[in-house]
Amino acid sequence: MGDEKKRVQETNDIILEVGKEGKQGIKNAKEYFGEIDKQNKREKDVQKEILSTKKLKRQYNAFLAKVLLDDLSNVEWQAGWRYQVAPTDIGIILELSYKKKYYRSAFRSTGIPDLDLNAVNHFVLRTQSTVDKNSQPNGFSEKNGLLVPQK
Repeated sequence: MGDEKKRVQETNDIILEVGKEGKQGIKNAKEYFGEIDKQNKREKDVQKEILSTKKLKRQYNAFLAKVLLDDLSNVEWQAGWRYQVAPTDIGIILELSYKKKYYRSAFRSTGIPDLDLNAVNHFVLRTQSTVDKNSQPNGFSEKNGLLVPQK
């Protein structure tokens, strides 16, 4: 539990620094988000490099599936959702399930790392959208982007 408290404290410290008013807050936000952008770019560059070394389509797709699984771990999952990622000889299949409903989508990998990583990112965004859209609490409906009690 000590690690959890430490992580919460670090997050609170970052929020306080980035949330300061005036020029100092702007400077802190630029530094913090600039560092996050650099980390994300380094991660994507490493992924592109790894993908470019994969000679067999099966290995290439297996690595893309791993990237997709890693990125799906950042989705804000609501209780009851399950997901499964499967690499095939020609691409990636993603299956979501929630309350006996199934959502499936797939893409054919091109062998071009930039395009395929973009497709993985698109899958993650669509997944988050699907989860948000279909995970409304009982007794509520969405109206103009807000959850409101049903009459």
